[in-house]
Amino acid sequence: MMIQDFSAFQCKPNPAHLCRTFITFIAILIFLSVVFGCSTGSKKNDSGSQETYGAELVVGPSGGHLSITDTESTLYRVGINIPEGALSEDKKVTLSALESQVNLPYNYIQASRTIDFGPDGTLFNIPVEITLPYKDNDNDGIIDGTYLSETGIGALFYNDAGNGWEAVTISNVDTVDNTVTVMASHFTLFLVFVDPQGTGADTEVNLILPGEYFVGEPEFLNGNLIQVGCINRQGARCGNPYYLTVRHFDNINPAAVIDRFPTTNTGPAATIDDDGMSATFDADQIFEKVLRSGSATMWQWESEFNVHTRLWNFDVLDDENVVSVNGIYSSIEVLANGQVKISWGFDIFTKFIIGDQVVIAFEAYYK
Repeated sequence: MMIQDFSAFQCKPNPAHLCRTFITFIAILIFLSVVFGCSTGSKKNDSGSQETYGAELVVGPSGGHLSITDTESTLYRVGINIPEGALSEDKKVTLSALESQVNLPYNYIQASRTIDFGPDGTLFNIPVEITLPYKDNDNDGIIDGTYLSETGIGALFYNDAGNGWEAVTISNVDTVDNTVTVMASHFTLFLVFVDPQGTGADTEVNLILPGEYFVGEPEFLNGNLIQVGCINRQGARCGNPYYLTVRHFDNINPAAVIDRFPTTNTGPAATIDDDGMSATFDADQIFEKVLRSGSATMWQWESEFNVHTRLWNFDVLDDENVVSVNGIYSSIEVLANGQVKISWGFDIFTKFIIGDQVVIAFEAYYK
């Protein structure tokens, strides 16, 4: 039986069981669409965040305590202490974490997961104690993914009536367990933030973050470092690599220069090694971040041939596994003395001809 217009469809008496089956199927689809298609209209759904439920506990007038000690849980170190008399009847207390970042006022940077203490809107006769962990996994006093010191942390709760985030007073900060404690009169969303204006300048100047690009200021999205770079790593966007350019001029030995552009006219010189297959330079003297980090060995260096390379007698490759009689590829390494060495795979003293040019792009990421 072919149905061309569902709105006009009517069951035929033959065969009857097929008609009943079809109606049942449609009814199930409608029921599922109602059940799963309805929105609660809550602040969590409005923000596009999904929750991960981690724990629940029935607490009555005598009070109770709930904390997460599982180190693998997204709620690790979250806790709630409800004193006797805070509740007049039994309540099922729930803890859950929002998986995505939220938008905060005053350029605050989120320093923790957003924790939902439920049931939302539950009011207490006397304040309860809430514990919120903040991100400092290496315990260096710096909020992970930022330059910012834990001295600038604060706590916020979501005001349903005002439809916005408001500050809540911190009663205690534990810099060993990296938690803050606040007193709350009702359940809602809570989080820890860090105020860029409230941290020490020395920390902001000296710290270099893991994964940070070797030049330029770091960029952040919702408090997380944006990964930059395209050489052997897929960052959120390409960075601004530097270039080693080696050229052969008439009656002059090859010259090697480090610069932001493929050129031998500006920039500090690199030293061509005796074998003619590489050049070295002092990264500490060229890159401020490398100097600040203490050593070029603290960085992951990557390189590749640039399109401005011109060689008559060689095929430019960037894969050691590709076989070619005249194939060459670039490589970069840090020597024991801290010098950075870039290699190109052939002796330019004997095989470079006038007009040839080697251009190798390179960049680095803090380990």
